[in-house]
Amino acid sequence: MIEAHGIGKSYRTPGRLRLLPRRRAPAARPARRAMEDVSFRIASGESVALLGLNGAGKSTLIKTICGILRPDEGSLSVVGLDPWAKRRSMAGRIGVMFGQRTQLWWDLTAYDSYRVLGEMYGIPGVTLTRRLALLDERLEIAAFWGKPVRHMSLGQRVRCDLAAALLHDPDLLLLDEPTIGMDVPTRDRVRDVLAERGKEPGKSLVLTTHDMSDVAHLCGRLLLMEEGRLVFDDTVTEFLGSMRYRQRVKVSFAASGRPDLSPSFAVLASGDGEAVIGVGDGQEAPDVVARLLARGDVLSLTVEEVTIDDVLRFRSAGPAVALGAAPC
Repeated sequence: MIEAHGIGKSYRTPGRLRLLPRRRAPAARPARRAMEDVSFRIASGESVALLGLNGAGKSTLIKTICGILRPDEGSLSVVGLDPWAKRRSMAGRIGVMFGQRTQLWWDLTAYDSYRVLGEMYGIPGVTLTRRLALLDERLEIAAFWGKPVRHMSLGQRVRCDLAAALLHDPDLLLLDEPTIGMDVPTRDRVRDVLAERGKEPGKSLVLTTHDMSDVAHLCGRLLLMEEGRLVFDDTVTEFLGSMRYRQRVKVSFAASGRPDLSPSFAVLASGDGEAVIGVGDGQEAPDVVARLLARGDVLSLTVEEVTIDDVLRFRSAGPAVALGAAPC
């Protein structure tokens, strides 16, 4: 389905303007390596999570897979095609959804957008009607697909965008934050739709998300990027097993300054009158909370699930980072 061998990409951005005798021209900065020596293979029918902090190279890799960017070196094959040279041929075999950017027409209704997409993909009218009915049954979008996209809530638009990505029954689905802006029942419904699709023969998924539960529900394998390089390629179970902390407790103290909590607690981050405490294997959040409250100087605290960003941040920066340097 996807085969990448040593692909890389560099960006060259202009520097400050410099005054030349007859004209002003930007001074070129050295090229920045956004992706370097990335190799992996995703088989037909496989569901894979692609993770990394901002700037790790995830977006560059996704855009390269889609054919938006051309790699500077290495080779890449997607559904048996060169995504840069065969973008038109590949378009009918992949579905793409970026949670923050819609592929629907802003001033059209979602339903009209689907009709336009049906024409673009060459979907017969009867087939289009049947697929839309099925997508409505799964995603419950008919209630609002008759209003302009610009008037939809984020959760409604994301559902309509997902339907658009699935409309032509692609072999490969590339999803960026597919559950963003959704309430819990809607998020669970979308996960069920994607999980059901994952059981169909030959249907592959590449997912980028900040929601660890999306990864656990939908993917069996995980790719992790750091500074443009692929640093982890293994099962989701192996990745979750490497997590030292599953929950975190955010605490505000009455006294200012950096609280002295170590070694009694696993301090993940601390700042002026604040701290984030990790709850690891063999520990229970209520026990950690009780020990914190026993100090007598706690103003407030909240218990939260550890996010993907937390895991990646603590992996790259180590424990006990400053709150001001790495917001949690």
